[in-house]
Amino acid sequence: MKKIFTTLTIILFFVISANAQTEFGLRGGLNMSNIIGDNVEDNNDYYSFHIGFFTSIKITDNLSIQPEIQYSSQGADYETVFSEGIYESITEGELRFQYLNLPVMVKFNVFKGLFIEAGPQA
Repeated sequence: MKKIFTTLTIILFFVISANAQTEFGLRGGLNMSNIIGDNVEDNNDYYSFHIGFFTSIKITDNLSIQPEIQYSSQGADYETVFSEGIYESITEGELRFQYLNLPVMVKFNVFKGLFIEAGPQA
């Protein structure tokens, strides 16, 4: 897996350096995540962050491809209640997840300052 990721990264940088119509950028922001389920009685939002790097490779004046790599931290604080007959069990805890997302977006420029993006993510 490490060899595949390294190879893809090297190829991506060669493609980017060969293309003069390329832009680079950083992206970041605040995450608010939560969990819901059948047995979850009370849960609290978990606030964290995401940060990433992207490059936009221009194909036409209005169309470009934008590969990205993003790190995201998500989770929830929860209280779960299990009941069986007269017995009841309450469990409290935290869930924390760390994600590394690899989206490849197709970016369409509607007009200056407004873009529509869509694409798959691994």
